[in-house]
Amino acid sequence: MICRRCNQLFCELLLADPHRNFIFTCQPDSHGALYTEIALLDRIGAVAQVAVRVRTGQGFQLWTYRYVNDVLLRAGPGTLHVNWCELTIVQETTGAQLYHNAFATNHRLPDATVRPIVAAGRARWKIENENNHVLKNHGYHLDLRQLRAWPRLAGPTARGPQPAGLPVSHGLGPL
Repeated sequence: MICRRCNQLFCELLLADPHRNFIFTCQPDSHGALYTEIALLDRIGAVAQVAVRVRTGQGFQLWTYRYVNDVLLRAGPGTLHVNWCELTIVQETTGAQLYHNAFATNHRLPDATVRPIVAAGRARWKIENENNHVLKNHGYHLDLRQLRAWPRLAGPTARGPQPAGLPVSHGLGPL
């Protein structure tokens, strides 16, 4: 399961079922003890790093993955151990940071799996953000010009009577 934010109670509930996994976003402001441990591990060189040069339509980007396995999610007794990873995307020519996010997961993170794990967390994060944007702005607002641009959505009046036996979806005409 991929969700928005990481917290110990929800992680433990998921791990009670052996068939469930998680990838949660994990930010410094909400996980101080975890990031303190990561900073200490980084000082001694225990945080692994994988850098990939990615070609885009505007040039090249440098995708830097950092990760560490088996870190404490929070301070105190009975704390859950998680695996942490982050992705930073930088424009190669300008050095401008384009993206940064971090995730906590129960999946082991060797060099071979850190990229697919981050991709899964990033995809879910993008879907949720787009969905929240639509909900915040009260859904899709289509006007008549947009409906005329898509004759399939304009309904049976745009093409005459509807042929029998074709499904109708939401009253917008045949699919």
